[in-house]
Amino acid sequence: MKILSPLTISLLIALLIIIIAIVYLIVHIVKTIKASKKTLQGVNGTMTKFEKQAEGITSEISLLTDKTDNLSGDLNKKSTRLDNFFFGLDDMKDAIQNLSHSIIVLSNNISSFSTAEMKDAKQALEWGKNLLSSNKETE
Repeated sequence: MKILSPLTISLLIALLIIIIAIVYLIVHIVKTIKASKKTLQGVNGTMTKFEKQAEGITSEISLLTDKTDNLSGDLNKKSTRLDNFFFGLDDMKDAIQNLSHSIIVLSNNISSFSTAEMKDAKQALEWGKNLLSSNKETE
């Protein structure tokens, strides 16, 4: 039998150490991959929950947007109605101003008519007075 030389033994020991190191690395790589797989499954579950929550938030935002649009449309309708109401009030104000002006003109006409009538009545009274006094004088 052949005895191995110390150099060959050293090389075999080095080779055995390298093989053990490679096996050790492979075992730890497999463990790391398994742990990574569990972590990725956890992240996947979290992302699924996040997606469901995001869908819920999106649907709530859509409902709120629809409600906001409805409220905005309702507000526009009411604003238009109020505009028409205020236009009507403005027209009514003009009509009241015209009526007030007409009443003032009518009052002035009545006043001037009354003054003229008073003058005529005064003149008629004076004529009557003169007629009566001339009638008394002739008697």
